[in-house]
Amino acid sequence: MTIEAVEALANEALRELSPYLKGIKPLREGMTMAQLKTCQVHLETMLIHIHNGKLPSQASRLGGMGRMIADSWPFDEKLGDVLSRAERAYNKL
Repeated sequence: MTIEAVEALANEALRELSPYLKGIKPLREGMTMAQLKTCQVHLETMLIHIHNGKLPSQASRLGGMGRMIADSWPFDEKLGDVLSRAERAYNKL
């Protein structure tokens, strides 16, 4: 996957996340505002690394969104899928 494609996924994830952070969409069972804010920080950090052209080593990259989502969010939550795809794509760069 190209850097541009990963950037697009991260931006898509931020767009999907925004209505939850603004209170437009209600949080589903298992989701917390703290988790959503953590995801926002991770996505923004990914984009900073991409824009700077200085990706940290794979071992040093932020992670954990996928585990958090799998452990506590509903399996059918679209936001979880979008966030997980963005994180996996970034970690494969």
